[in-house]
Amino acid sequence: MAVLRLLLTYSAKTVADCVSKALACGTLDPAAIELLVRQRTTPIPPAAPLLALRAPGGLQRPVVDMTRYDVPSLVEGGA
Repeated sequence: MAVLRLLLTYSAKTVADCVSKALACGTLDPAAIELLVRQRTTPIPPAAPLLALRAPGGLQRPVVDMTRYDVPSLVEGGA
């Protein structure tokens, strides 16, 4: 019944394609089919906001205090 309800919102072709994909993945779970339909029909957001995090002044890397570690023993071939 849940899969049939998808036809109220999405095209028959989209639902049928997603049912076929779910079968190929070994499931007939209505939640899985609904997820496939939503993934197929939801636009992917632009990457610009993510790229802004990499820009200078964007996301800052945390500073790691290495004094807590016995660094020579962590080095390959170390003591």
